[in-house]
Amino acid sequence: CVRAQSSNYFKRYHTARLDELRIFLENEVWTPCPVRDDFSLLHLQEFRGLRNSLQQYAGVSPVQVPSRGSGSLDGSSIGGSFFTRYTTSESPFDSCPDIGSLSQDENILDVTDYTSGYFSEDSDEENTELTGGVTAKNHRNKRRHDCSGPLLTNTTLTVLRHCGKYLQMSRLLRANSTEVVVCLSQLFDYYLYAVYSFFASDLPAVTSSSVLSLKLQATLKRIKESLTPNPKEEDAIEYKVGEPSMSVVVDLNSNETLHGLSERVVAVESLVFLADQFIFLKPYLEHLQPQSHTLHVLYNQSVSVASEVRRPVYACVAWRAVDIRQALTLMMRVNWEVKDVESKHSSYVDFILRDLQIFSMRLEEISKHVTISQPVMDTLWANIAQQLADIFVEGFSSAKKCSNGGRGLMQLDWTQLVSQIEKMCSLRPIPHKEFVEAYVKAYYLPEQLLEAFVRDHNEYSSKQILALVSCACQTNKKLRQKLTSLIEDQERLGTR
Repeated sequence: CVRAQSSNYFKRYHTARLDELRIFLENEVWTPCPVRDDFSLLHLQEFRGLRNSLQQYAGVSPVQVPSRGSGSLDGSSIGGSFFTRYTTSESPFDSCPDIGSLSQDENILDVTDYTSGYFSEDSDEENTELTGGVTAKNHRNKRRHDCSGPLLTNTTLTVLRHCGKYLQMSRLLRANSTEVVVCLSQLFDYYLYAVYSFFASDLPAVTSSSVLSLKLQATLKRIKESLTPNPKEEDAIEYKVGEPSMSVVVDLNSNETLHGLSERVVAVESLVFLADQFIFLKPYLEHLQPQSHTLHVLYNQSVSVASEVRRPVYACVAWRAVDIRQALTLMMRVNWEVKDVESKHSSYVDFILRDLQIFSMRLEEISKHVTISQPVMDTLWANIAQQLADIFVEGFSSAKKCSNGGRGLMQLDWTQLVSQIEKMCSLRPIPHKEFVEAYVKAYYLPEQLLEAFVRDHNEYSSKQILALVSCACQTNKKLRQKLTSLIEDQERLGTR
């Protein structure tokens, strides 16, 4: 029957598109595609026939989307004669324009971005006329990535184009709408999985637990199990696609580029943009498939965690901002048994600040070439703040003995660092500040409160807590043994 034939065709078509998406991802160099500032999926030709319906279900006012195309593809113009337009060797999906005709059918490009390679000599001449003789060359240095448009790649556009084609088919063949919703979710899932696997692969194991939410971990595991092939599976399962490999052109190892920060930003923010577009589609998809479990999983497990990918990916840059080993080595050389409270901070603080200043300068240089939004900037500095807090507590825990003057020096060092970080970023208060301050203040706690601190604060490692107990209980061997036994019990029970 027609339904079975269309279903089989769509399955084959979607399988081919997944393979194509893998190839796109493996060849993607993660540079921004220069789209107009207000770009959305409504500007794509594949969504022209759905614009009114999408806007209606999204509850937004119809927007005039500029296009040089002459014919309307709105749903009202499509009737029973739709399939007569195609021969037996063609399909509705073959009508997508090629790249050469995009300028005639779409208006998605940022025509003021003269640095891109998307324009021909004709477009340069046209822009010269429109600006009264001001040439692109004169603007090239003035405007590089000074636009406020969304960050997305050619692969992001490809995913959106596939979504438009799939929705066209679901509108024409409503019986296949269930499969369409499943396949739309797989396109998003695969893009999310690729971005994470490409750009969070260099995340240290000790850091991953603190920057990876349980929800994101569960989502990544589900995608891997449902979409990527398992060598142990003997029978082929529908819609399996190989794990993508990042292009060798992408360099994530250079200190000067902050380990590929530009590419990481484009990748993650393009994922966030894609999630926003799927949120816009949600009311229409719920109209196609009311109370759909697939839609529930898509929006509650995949789309909702897109922004959470920022933290682990940008943590891969943040943990390299400071030479951790050298910083800890310098902290071990500090004399924490000074009698009087020092008026000047320790030299290791200056070492850390020099590293942060270099990071800040490189970050400023990168921001000249790719837009770094405030959420991205805040995530970067929040990750750095967490890294610094871990360094300080670990360094303080290396002290074998510590006097009151030494504790005062610890507070002075941390206060100095925080005051300088506040000049480099806009985060207020500095995240994880309390993590360090609570550890230092614990040295002053009386016996009963110290025991409660050890029992309640499992965010510190056993080594760090043992060092605290050793210093705080230098003259009370009985209490030291009691608290040491408590820490060992916590380790045995897995509560620390």
